[in-house]
Amino acid sequence: MVKFFIPGTLDYEAAEVLGAIREFVGANEGRPIFRITWEHDGETYTAEVGQPEPLSRSEPVVAILEGPQVYFVCTSSHGALRGKPILAGQPATSSVEYFDD
Repeated sequence: MVKFFIPGTLDYEAAEVLGAIREFVGANEGRPIFRITWEHDGETYTAEVGQPEPLSRSEPVVAILEGPQVYFVCTSSHGALRGKPILAGQPATSSVEYFDD
């Protein structure tokens, strides 16, 4: 497992930034997620914090959060600072890996 981090933040800022993102997108409280894999329209996607998001690969994933029946994949322009997050349906999600406690 991997120690919790938010790309572009200092260790002591990460929990506060995560809380702000969680509030912005309306995510549940819970353990931060490091990586998820899901299927959509016959394609398999993997999102990992710190790596390019899997759809356009244009910017890194900043956070992955759990919501009601979906996971929120957040980048700077998709849910972290502005815009709507990338949604991954929980029923279509085959793998969820959490950060270390």
